[in-house]
Amino acid sequence: MPGLASCGRCGSNLNAQGLKLDVNPPRAAKWKKRIRRPMRSIPNFREGFRRFRECLPTTLFPDFSLPELPRWQVFVRMIVPGWAQWYCGFPVRGGIYLGAYLFCLIVGIFLLGTGLGNLLMGLAVACHASSALDIILSREYGIRARLFSSMIILALLFWGLYIPLWTFTTRYFQPMTIRMSMAGIHAGDVLIVNPRGSAAVGESVIYEIPPAETTMANAGHGQRRYVWRGQRVDRILAGPGQHVILKNGKLAIDGKSSRFLPLAPIHSDWTLDVTVGPGQWLILPTTDPFSAMVPLPAVCLVPTRSITAVVLFRSYPYSRFGRLSSPVPSP
Repeated sequence: MPGLASCGRCGSNLNAQGLKLDVNPPRAAKWKKRIRRPMRSIPNFREGFRRFRECLPTTLFPDFSLPELPRWQVFVRMIVPGWAQWYCGFPVRGGIYLGAYLFCLIVGIFLLGTGLGNLLMGLAVACHASSALDIILSREYGIRARLFSSMIILALLFWGLYIPLWTFTTRYFQPMTIRMSMAGIHAGDVLIVNPRGSAAVGESVIYEIPPAETTMANAGHGQRRYVWRGQRVDRILAGPGQHVILKNGKLAIDGKSSRFLPLAPIHSDWTLDVTVGPGQWLILPTTDPFSAMVPLPAVCLVPTRSITAVVLFRSYPYSRFGRLSSPVPSP
């Protein structure tokens, strides 16, 4: 109210003559200016991103309606991602689907057996399904018809194409990831194996080691018991009917120096003089972490039924890519 020297609510001085006014406004510190400088572009970036988001669906994936084409011709071309879009007159749209599918598929095959490879293979199947759904959902049908058609197409893709293809492929090629490091084979290595391969001398195989037990003295703690069982990886050195002599690290088959050697060096203290029986194969478990203590010949004569797969090659890592069953000629 007129005549008052201070505000009745907050108590501020209303008499300007009693105040000292600073004509210089406060300035921001240098470190604050450094922080504010890049933040000035945030509104422009948000506006540009909004425009990009609005124009992307209308440029790369615009709404489209299919021309009047024979349905069976469009349906047959769904077997290849992007082929149906290309046939309907949308090459850019079809090329995007096909390119994404081939990228995920090819890289996934090279990384097969790893976590990233499995993810990329799943994305490849998803790209194929998305390509088919893109055609189905563009039709001017009711929601029920579109949903039913989508379910039919996806079921045909999975059960009519990918599951039979995967079943047939894995009968002869299967990725096997090594979980524990062994001599010459490291944890994380991926081996491509053939579960239907025939055992032969010189081949590296996945096999079940014959069960065996040994007891050895443990310094100051009585005795220690070792049990051998489970899967192993090594090379077949001799077959049925062959006579094997192992002494001082030298392996002789039927009186001649062996053309093949196991995947890891032979221990010099191993001794063996045995004839491989019918339906048996000689495999020295050199990759076993405790190979120096294995009881020979109990664990080296492996029945044919215990050989589960033949190793074709090591696919990952690429620094050790190659076959494990290459013959090593004797000197």
